[in-house]
Amino acid sequence: MTAAMTLQSHELSLTVPAATYLTSIPTIKDYFPNALVVYYADSLPKAVSNRLRWCMVNSVPVISAAILAGGEAKRLGGCNKGLVELGGQPLLRHVITALEGLFEEIFLVTRHPDGLTEFGHRIALDRYDHRCSLTGIHAALDGADTPFVFTTACDTPFLQPNLVHALMEQIGCGADVIVPVRDGWYYYPLCAIYSKSCLPVIEAQLDQGKLQTVSFLKQVKVATIPLESLLPYDPTLCSLFNVNTPQDIQTAQAMLPCVPSRRGVEAGL
Repeated sequence: MTAAMTLQSHELSLTVPAATYLTSIPTIKDYFPNALVVYYADSLPKAVSNRLRWCMVNSVPVISAAILAGGEAKRLGGCNKGLVELGGQPLLRHVITALEGLFEEIFLVTRHPDGLTEFGHRIALDRYDHRCSLTGIHAALDGADTPFVFTTACDTPFLQPNLVHALMEQIGCGADVIVPVRDGWYYYPLCAIYSKSCLPVIEAQLDQGKLQTVSFLKQVKVATIPLESLLPYDPTLCSLFNVNTPQDIQTAQAMLPCVPSRRGVEAGL
């Protein structure tokens, strides 16, 4: 892994290693040598630090996945966006399928769980009335049992496991957030990894009525992953495509035959 400081002192720019393929659900020891986990844990709030150490001792997963599934698709008829169908399956099912081989636990974040219990995953409820990405990220961190959470949205049906795995490999770099970035400034906060240490920072910002995710990122240590370094894992970057309009559904239908199969990765092949 190579790292270089960017213009902001709180931010690291990372280049991900050569493409690797998943063979099992990673645990804490895959990310931290023993000496490093002790050093890194000492820099975290006590509750997060204790959980991180516990994960190391017990060889349990250090990261879970949260899917924000509470968006109201006003431009798609006003229903829960995750239930909109693509290729005969709800958008949410496509995302769950992409993540199942990577994470021991996947849970859903929403304010209205109607229609979501059938997916068979735990549901974490939003605590804030505002509807924005930052409140969803907060609910994901608040509801997670792991020190880190990969957070994505239910409207990203072409999420590629290898790209997610590439982000996961950066856990241990010392950052609170690991996020893809385009042109050095455009962040993809709903395809990112967050540490539980972010929770009090987000809460303080939301309590002030500040809803911009970028403002929160300025207050924590951020590892940015340039999109070009993710191309070996997702050559078309289809992981970052999201569905918002009827036209997007048509585009996604046309993309379906061209999207790489994810079954081999999920099976560890």
